[in-house]
Amino acid sequence: MLRALPRHRGRRKTDVLFGRRQLHVERRSCSLRCRRIAPSAEHAGDCAPRIPLLFAGQQFAEGLLWLALSQNGGDVLRIASTQAFLALAEVVWPIFAPLSVYFVEADEKRRRRLLILVIYGAAVAVALLIGMVAWPYDASVVGLSISYARDLAAPRWSVLPYLASVSLPFLISSHRLLNIFGLVLIAAFVVTAILFAAVFLSIWCFFAAGLSAVIVLFSLTAERRAAGSIPGSARGARGL
Repeated sequence: MLRALPRHRGRRKTDVLFGRRQLHVERRSCSLRCRRIAPSAEHAGDCAPRIPLLFAGQQFAEGLLWLALSQNGGDVLRIASTQAFLALAEVVWPIFAPLSVYFVEADEKRRRRLLILVIYGAAVAVALLIGMVAWPYDASVVGLSISYARDLAAPRWSVLPYLASVSLPFLISSHRLLNIFGLVLIAAFVVTAILFAAVFLSIWCFFAAGLSAVIVLFSLTAERRAAGSIPGSARGARGL
């Protein structure tokens, strides 16, 4: 006649099985959390530094334009450098700014909003590109700066969609340093519009290039977090 197992032995076996299942669930949950954090830190060290590099290329194009205007460098260099500067300022930035923030953002809700801003920025870029082709800019030296003018009487508020496309992504970000960059960028816009209206585009882009030091600081901070916190999280996941 078969003997029934003692109750305490069956209960111990059940507790062991339940404990193993709970341990597996906790390990999987921690692994998923580490996967969410890691891509953000990885892209922060990869995508964010490209913002200062893009600013550097933009300032280099305007430097060539200075040479063309001050030393009679010829129409070819003047037109090419003017179009290069404006293409970066008005066509590339409305797409590149939200796209860069999108890649370093880990929060899914914010990423969805940033994706909407990428589409919005692309629409702004296309509209500005059409305007550049239909009404070309002409560059000239005004004081110690360069003025970009064209035969188009646009209202002052027409620059607001562009401002939204390049500043809102930084304000939406969950990273505080990027929020600071967005706020200071808007402040620089207001100050430049009031004090340097005649050479607004050149001065504001110059200020923004200087502000890109905040992006460099953000990148360095993100790399330190990636080197410290994420490996620690991974070790914790393995130790569960």
